Amino acid sequence: MDIIEVKGIGPKTVPSLNKLDIYTVDDLVNYYPYRYDHYTVDRLENIGNKTLVKAKVLSNPILSFIKKNFNRLSFNAEIDDKIVKVVIFNRHFLKNNLTIGKEIFISGKYVEKNNSLVAANILFKLPTNMIVPIYHLKSGITNNNLNKFIIDGLKEYQNKEILPEEYIIKHDLISNKKALKIIHDPENIDDLKQAKAKLSYQELFNFTFKTNYLKKQTKELIGEVKNIDEAKVNKFINDLPFKLTEDQLKSIDEIKKDMSTKTKMNRLIIGDVGSGKTIICVIASYINILAGYQTAFMAPTEVLAIQHYNNI
Repeated sequence: MDIIEVKGIGPKTVPSLNKLDIYTVDDLVNYYPYRYDHYTVDRLENIGNKTLVKAKVLSNPILSFIKKNFNRLSFNAEIDDKIVKVVIFNRHFLKNNLTIGKEIFISGKYVEKNNSLVAANILFKLPTNMIVPIYHLKSGITNNNLNKFIIDGLKEYQNKEILPEEYIIKHDLISNKKALKIIHDPENIDDLKQAKAKLSYQELFNFTFKTNYLKKQTKELIGEVKNIDEAKVNKFINDLPFKLTEDQLKSIDEIKKDMSTKTKMNRLIIGDVGSGKTIICVIASYINILAGYQTAFMAPTEVLAIQHYNNI
């Protein structure tokens, strides 16, 4: 189902969601928050990043651009019977919503000497459960709007339970539908822990299932048997200006076994920086070349590719 079918999402909003790799309702409801803000409401002297104060806008906000990607929004507000100057940075999109007389909730830092409040966040209504999901965003969409779209999207979402029922019962996991609802609209910390446990377990199950499937598929693929020239390979290793470690020699032996069978090799060499992974790849390439085959040796950057080329 396309996101345009979700209530509130129009043609102007779709490009902003696409920038977050959200194209379908499935993408939308599985776009998880990266953290949560837990709020309380208190008086001005106790304000903090997670402690809100209730305020009323008294003046039209003034927007100024300090530099290209850095802007400042300032306005006067009534807080605890005081008129306080409020400043918030890089929230230019809030300007039209901050109308005179509007009640808002602000978190941030109050400087009594200047009677000014540097706001970390401005909310236009209190979160129902005082636990606010915070998402990674792109320009053109606010955290509140994205959360609302997701909540509305959940109403249209055709829930898919991926895990077998026996695993859900065994590990006392909640349903996928309930987990998604909680992760985007938590009522309390205990529920949130349950939702995270379910979704984390499901993600791990998915990954393990796919990995095992690929392993099985790889074993069934028929490859080319390589005739390994042991004498030349051993001479290459003995002529190196350093001695290979036991782990390196073991890895090379395993690679030779793989390459001398019809099973396609799919191998990952893991080691710290400087532990000698590259020389294993070079020897594997050499084995392949001696057997009469071409080798593609790939690197993630041009600099590293040139470095490997020169070393080889």
